[in-house]
Amino acid sequence: MAPPIAFDMSQLKKTEKKEEPLSHRWWLEDEEINIVQGISTAISEIDAQMVLRRAQNYRFALLYNDYDLSFRNNPFMGPSSGRSGYVNTGSGLGGFQTLNVCQSVIDTAASMISKNKPRPCFVSDGAADHTVALKSEKLTDYVSAVFTDNNLYQKAQRAFTDACVYGTGFIALNPNKETKKVEAEWVFIEEIKVDEIDSRNQQPTQMHRVRFMSKDKLIATYPKKADEILSANSGLSGASLTNTQADVVQVRESWHLPSKKGYSDGLYVLSIEDTILLKKKYDKPYFPIVAFRWYEQAYGFFGRGICQQIFRIQVRINEILNTIEKAQRLIAVPIIFIDAGSNVAEDHIGSNEVAHMVEYTGMKPSIETPPAVQPELYEHLNWLEAEAFKQTGVSQGNATGQKPPEVESGQAIREVADIASGRFEVVGQNWEQFFITLAEQIVDMSQDLFKGSDMVSINKKSSFIKVPFKELQLEASEYRIDCMPISGFPNSPAARMQMASDYLTKGWITEEQFMEISNIPDIKETTSLITASLKLTEEWLADMKENGEYHEPIEVMDLGTAYKYSVLEACRARTQKVKPENIALIERFGNACLDMQKQLAPPPAPPMAGPPPGAPQGPPPGQPPPQAPPGQ
Repeated sequence: MAPPIAFDMSQLKKTEKKEEPLSHRWWLEDEEINIVQGISTAISEIDAQMVLRRAQNYRFALLYNDYDLSFRNNPFMGPSSGRSGYVNTGSGLGGFQTLNVCQSVIDTAASMISKNKPRPCFVSDGAADHTVALKSEKLTDYVSAVFTDNNLYQKAQRAFTDACVYGTGFIALNPNKETKKVEAEWVFIEEIKVDEIDSRNQQPTQMHRVRFMSKDKLIATYPKKADEILSANSGLSGASLTNTQADVVQVRESWHLPSKKGYSDGLYVLSIEDTILLKKKYDKPYFPIVAFRWYEQAYGFFGRGICQQIFRIQVRINEILNTIEKAQRLIAVPIIFIDAGSNVAEDHIGSNEVAHMVEYTGMKPSIETPPAVQPELYEHLNWLEAEAFKQTGVSQGNATGQKPPEVESGQAIREVADIASGRFEVVGQNWEQFFITLAEQIVDMSQDLFKGSDMVSINKKSSFIKVPFKELQLEASEYRIDCMPISGFPNSPAARMQMASDYLTKGWITEEQFMEISNIPDIKETTSLITASLKLTEEWLADMKENGEYHEPIEVMDLGTAYKYSVLEACRARTQKVKPENIALIERFGNACLDMQKQLAPPPAPPMAGPPPGAPQGPPPGQPPPQAPPGQ
């Protein structure tokens, strides 16, 4: 056996050294042209990988949107896009759908699940200092304010529908240093580019977002690049180019995550064609684009949606409906028999486009009247529709707004609703985790966006107040995030009032709390007046507990309620390890309420006067009154 060949390390170094730029490793390049060419190459390769997925997304969009020409001209999808990802949609998707089961199932699922608005709550259980718990509450209120400011729940519902249709929906977050706000926007699935191998475990190292933006908006943001922006091609082609007046340009956002904490290979690049508009180091361990998946795929980055589950059923329904329509037109219409020698013009009878004319000579043909379509075909059509709902776990009763006929009592209706909700337990968990991830990123971005003295808005009981950012700054190790519903009460006014009435009857809430919980718009002003004393009491107690600022009770307050709340708040403050001097202020306030209540109480009524002199005395105590003699 020949001896192994000696390995020359110096030769290896020479062969590894490449003069040409490593275009696929764009985040390591120094020259601008190499970076943008590397990004362009990476996106082109990802597009080639995603040909089948884009065609699949196109089919699913046709199913849900019921085939629309404006959608076919979408610059991202369809034959007018001029992209290699378009393929023929195949049988069953050639026109408008008479029975769109996909849309019905998806809209029902969205109404069942996405109506729930999870509220991320920052919890600091067992904190030795009440300040940590107080900051956790304010951090919860701050994230709630960001959600409200961005209309995030409405945008999340759109991402939820995307997840039902395509399998995955996206929300992008952006810390805007000019407006001093964390902004959120919905992202179309076709804008996201990830390598299939790199993202096989849903943790890609690079991500690209390709979208169209107004040139004027870009110039306003990057005025130094105005010439490059104006001269750039739009990136549109085909009907999308000829049928639009929009002055847009294709923009690419590219992220590469740091290989490890502290590594300097994290990079963010915003580019158009061969021009970089913005380039900066990126040190976050996450992408600022959060994904929600209806169901996880066995492999890969993107999820699996409802359209994928019932695609074949919808196509088969379309084919059966097409067959029924042809049979109805062929058989279930009048047939007019005319003698060949009658000289009747065809347009006199057959011009109504409903009946058709048949000429005969000799004996008049006999007529058979079979059914246009056999009943078994209708039964199969109904079975397919029911099977689509069954496979996805959506109740047809929920889709039509009807309860099952065998369900009568209110308890039975609630049990049926619980069963339907349990079917989507995994989806519900994904939905809550989606909002937890959004909250985590919002807090992390805010740490870079604000300084300790900067004022931020928090949502305190449906009203916005300004507080210094340092009052809600916490280390990640000091809290955990739970997801709670915004309200445990039903959304409908009638059901909400019924539950609040039950609580009031059981004595769990006061009349003022009942009116506040009921939230009836017609008496909102009256409710605000009646609950004013309660809100003032809560505000003062919170100020004493948190800031050590004492407030003296006033006569016009509901002193009884104020005293009761001060006693309860003092007990709770002790369990929360509030400063003793602040607890003393709460107790002082309660005692002052009690003293004032006694001072304002009316004087006791004077004792009743005795009988006048000479009046007959009544019987001694405990003796019956004297009986009148008989006959009187």
